[in-house]
Amino acid sequence: MSDHLQMLKTPLLLVNRGLHLFERRRTGLPSVGAGRHGQRLLHPKYRPDIDGLRAVAVVSVVAYHAYPNDVRGGFIGVDIFFVISGYLISTIILQNLDKGTFGFAEFYSRRIRRIFPALAAVLLAAWCVGLFVLLPGELAQLGRHIAAGAVFGSNFQLWGEAGYFDEAARAKPLLHLWSLGIEEQFYIVWPLLLWLARGRTGRLILMAALAGVSFYLNVTSIATDQVATFYSPATRFWELGCGGLLAWWSLYVPHAPAAVAGGGMAARLWGTLTRHRGVVANLVSLAGAVLLSYGFSRINVVVGFPGVWAAIPVLGAVLLIAAGPDALINRLALANPVAVWFGLISYPLYLWHWPILSFAAMTVGDMSSLMRAVPISLAVTLAWLTFMFIESPVRRGVHAARVTAVLAVVLGVAGGIGYATHLGDGFPWSWRAAGSLAGETGHEEFYQYASERYHTCTPEALAAGAPRWHGRVLCMQSQAAGVPVDVAIVGDSHAEQLFIGLAAALPSRNVVYYIEHAAPFRGGYGFDHIFEHVVGATNIKYVVLSMLWGVHFREVPAGSTEHAELLSVIDAFTRAGKTVYVTDDVPSFPFDANTCKRYRWFGRKKCEVGSDVEERRYAGEIAALSQAIAGRTDVRMVSTRKYFCDAGVCSMIRDGRLLYRDDNHVNIEGSLLVGRKIVEDNDGVFGR
Repeated sequence: MSDHLQMLKTPLLLVNRGLHLFERRRTGLPSVGAGRHGQRLLHPKYRPDIDGLRAVAVVSVVAYHAYPNDVRGGFIGVDIFFVISGYLISTIILQNLDKGTFGFAEFYSRRIRRIFPALAAVLLAAWCVGLFVLLPGELAQLGRHIAAGAVFGSNFQLWGEAGYFDEAARAKPLLHLWSLGIEEQFYIVWPLLLWLARGRTGRLILMAALAGVSFYLNVTSIATDQVATFYSPATRFWELGCGGLLAWWSLYVPHAPAAVAGGGMAARLWGTLTRHRGVVANLVSLAGAVLLSYGFSRINVVVGFPGVWAAIPVLGAVLLIAAGPDALINRLALANPVAVWFGLISYPLYLWHWPILSFAAMTVGDMSSLMRAVPISLAVTLAWLTFMFIESPVRRGVHAARVTAVLAVVLGVAGGIGYATHLGDGFPWSWRAAGSLAGETGHEEFYQYASERYHTCTPEALAAGAPRWHGRVLCMQSQAAGVPVDVAIVGDSHAEQLFIGLAAALPSRNVVYYIEHAAPFRGGYGFDHIFEHVVGATNIKYVVLSMLWGVHFREVPAGSTEHAELLSVIDAFTRAGKTVYVTDDVPSFPFDANTCKRYRWFGRKKCEVGSDVEERRYAGEIAALSQAIAGRTDVRMVSTRKYFCDAGVCSMIRDGRLLYRDDNHVNIEGSLLVGRKIVEDNDGVFGR
């Protein structure tokens, strides 16, 4: 029994030690470039319930990444982090501007000592692990992401690659640093703007205006470019700005009874709220908890996030913080020792968890629910070690200016190593494959092949608004601009991957593809301008609809269905005299193509899954597609899955050659195979 008691006692001792460290933090750190009077920056009183809210945020994100099918709304934990960061940073800035103790040098020195130590450790660790477990192309990509992470530009780097929710995201160990980039970009501009504003009222107006404009851009941009809206600081700053507005309210409004001293309704309302502040705090806290609970249960990858949906976790977090530490939920749930402990390690836990999960997915492949607990446990352990032996000593240490300079150099070195790895194409000498299949992996060769043989799409307006990948326009046609387009492929990247094959199989046709990173439905996600052009182009006789049905098919407006949305699109094209072909989809695999192409030192070679697994995965989507076109003579279903699956297995390889470039996109050879077989196996297709 004594052993069990000791096991329970140890985590509590760690929590107490962590709380003690944070209590010490409230007194501040040595000053670097202090304010006008030489004082150190004032910091808000420590609130354990805010650390508990951090725990809610980080646990939800970790759970989402580990169990995306079970914790579908967990990614909104990032939005909670944004509110907390905006609140705490704005409180520090506003307090010190009022007291005349704000100094940019000390402010940024503290940010460096808070952010850089754990980040540098994770970046360098990811690079070291990548040398052993990644293939050269993967290592080169990791190098780019390390360099971007070191300068807090990950959101811009990822913006040009793929969506956060795409299957290929699993092969990016530093994908999660996009949010850190947005926070640091906020920290750069926010203090300067508040410093330039004059007086409390001026700062309030400035914060409200910036948050309002950012929210407007977020809501209006989500329908045209979800990826940009997700990664852009312009469409995310409102979340941190809401934390800033709460900081202004918390600092000034509770001390403003004099403003309503003249009597009247405002004074009476103020008096009632003051007399019943405990009840009000509990109601506010309860409302915040309900909003977060609703967000976790209702928000998922298909609702069009962030957009207006992001207001739910943001408002929930604002209400929980505004309720104060004495509200019942805050005091009993958020401020409990376990929640506080997770809150204390939330930053390093956020940094560590995704690289570990990503490396595990790339080397081991699909894991059972029980097995996923292993990388999560490792992440928690590394987070605690980072907090105790890297973060805390740096915060407690003296010689702040020297420490700040050293940290800046270390992070710069990490970024330089990453950039050198990118320039060196992943150091091919660092990897010796035990075996290899013919066929390329990764996306670069696929896009280079298309750009060397084909032409940017017309009209120019569609090309200008098309998605990009590393600067390449993702909108191409098989013949020059003067030749009328007669076959249009519409959808997402799974429509795009058909282009090379169909262009080669239809040399007498001018084939074009128009895509967005979403479902090709009307009324949203940037497809309306595509539909308008295709419907109105009399020369376009054939339209191919295809997408990653398993991910995007549920992106439907409230009150509608996938069946109704698909029929609406089909009807729009057929009424315009087009013949419509709807494809099923190529199989998706629970491992990357590199796992099949080469043996890894740490991992196993795997190229196939049971066809029954694929059938279960997509049974609902295929049934919905079949139902939508049942009885239609102007629409044909074209199969692509059958070229990779037989009665027993679905495989990435055919005749000893690899046909995939990641876990769900075919490579050049795969596209050529699919395009050729579509034309050969379907009589009369495309008027042939």
